[in-house]
Amino acid sequence: MQLVIETLKEGNGCGYLEDKEIHVPKALPQETIEIQEIRRKKHKRLASILRIKNKSKDRVRPKCKHFHQCAGCQFQHLKYAKQLTEKQELIQAYFPQSEVASIVPSRPFFYRNKLELSFFQDDKKHNLGFFPLFGRKVFDLKTCLLFDPWIKKAKKLVKRWWKKTGYLPYHLRKNRGTLRNITFRTAKHTKDKMVILQLNSDASFAPKRKDLDVLKKALCKIEPNMSFFIQLWTVKPKQPTRTFLWHYSGKEHLEEELHLKHKTLRFFISPTTFFQPNIQMAEQMFSTIYEWLIPYKGGVCLDLYCGIGTISLSICDLFQKVYGVELNKEAILDANVAKTLNHIQNVEFLAQDAKMFLREKREEKIDVVIIDPPRCGLDPKSRQMILEIQPKAIIYLACNPKTQKEDIEMLSSHYKIEKIQPFDQFPNTHHVENLVLMTLC
Repeated sequence: MQLVIETLKEGNGCGYLEDKEIHVPKALPQETIEIQEIRRKKHKRLASILRIKNKSKDRVRPKCKHFHQCAGCQFQHLKYAKQLTEKQELIQAYFPQSEVASIVPSRPFFYRNKLELSFFQDDKKHNLGFFPLFGRKVFDLKTCLLFDPWIKKAKKLVKRWWKKTGYLPYHLRKNRGTLRNITFRTAKHTKDKMVILQLNSDASFAPKRKDLDVLKKALCKIEPNMSFFIQLWTVKPKQPTRTFLWHYSGKEHLEEELHLKHKTLRFFISPTTFFQPNIQMAEQMFSTIYEWLIPYKGGVCLDLYCGIGTISLSICDLFQKVYGVELNKEAILDANVAKTLNHIQNVEFLAQDAKMFLREKREEKIDVVIIDPPRCGLDPKSRQMILEIQPKAIIYLACNPKTQKEDIEMLSSHYKIEKIQPFDQFPNTHHVENLVLMTLC
């Protein structure tokens, strides 16, 4: 079947057959392609490219050898300037009545500081890599151009160790096997490195201590003080998944820095806590937030979904008091460590649900609210309580502009948009980070 691609949606090329929208990964607008394997996937019709008859002028040869089978880099075949244009137009389409500043570009490769690989065995073949674009069999990763280059050597060492030990990869449906995933984390400024090996907690599949020692020694060839953790996963029917973290060797955390325009901050990052994946963009985003809040300095600022306190500590110089609220207790522990490391006194971090905190503080005067929620955005009760608090300004940072738009529409009865600034936090993918400043009408 032949299809003309008209636009991009969620990273896929989109065209129409018999008035039905077809999503085609790796296809670009203005291309004529032959397609196969039309099927439904997550409420949309999905097809793969059989042959490209007319190529887009914006198509380039992808640098990664895994591009055509990997689901990660949806845009690596698209000129970087055109990637930025597509993301700029996406944000403008979400906010048609507002002026959107030019998107801030990023280094397009080797920007990520975290990568997770899965173990998979098919007959005698050992694959350590990602799930493919089509299918459920993990392909063997040779290299990843988004993560720090040391991953290539580390992955080879882990795979060699796996083959020698003979441990089976974990099978979810059968709840059998030893090896689940392995996560690599790195600190861009300090060069600290961390490895987290995720295992089945069932004692009948437990690895031998001497084998773990061999893996530790291999990893220390890359970094003598490599931070090495074991995470045990317990999966039982009709019960929540439980995990247990075991510090095996090396440093107990990653030490990282944020080099902002107005100051430098230090952080200790634990294995399970979130840190922005692209530190270059994080530094620019937090510096922009600081600059936008200068006219509103003084008083009290509330930072919802604060994580390990990166934004709270970045802007605390502007306010008498800053509250950082985060449900993840481990993140709050890291936030308090960072507060001490940076000799900051006017920030209070609380391990609490955002709705509960807003309910408790709705009688207190809050001058500024900063929101950096998960992809699902704000829940209705939190939105309503923010409207009741009526801060003078709201900063909304989002990795999902769609839910951001929906939340802002619900806040528009009391607030107007002043500034919009997108950031290309995820080059070569369709994702984009967006920052919005709103003020009380």
